[in-house]
Amino acid sequence: MIARWVWRGFLVVVLVLVVRFVLVPQFADARTALLSLREISAPLLALGVGLELASIGAYSALSRATLNRSSRPAYFVSMSRQRASITRCREAAQRQLPSNSGC
Repeated sequence: MIARWVWRGFLVVVLVLVVRFVLVPQFADARTALLSLREISAPLLALGVGLELASIGAYSALSRATLNRSSRPAYFVSMSRQRASITRCREAAQRQLPSNSGC
């Protein structure tokens, strides 16, 4: 069995390598993205967020309406399921499409 201090030392080295080679490069990308947010029109951003929320709400109501009354989930449960489904779909699309595809 590996000594506890050796195992902990290994984990610390792995953690340091992950921070150095994975997290630190992400900071530069995040800074660039945050600086580009200055160019976004606030009214259009608010409109887009509002329309997205309305579409999730409408789709949740539609999905809920297709179920039997006895087995319908609550409206907000249906909405959270739709949101989770959209998130999984977007993650799958990001894995399949190249990063410069605009998706």
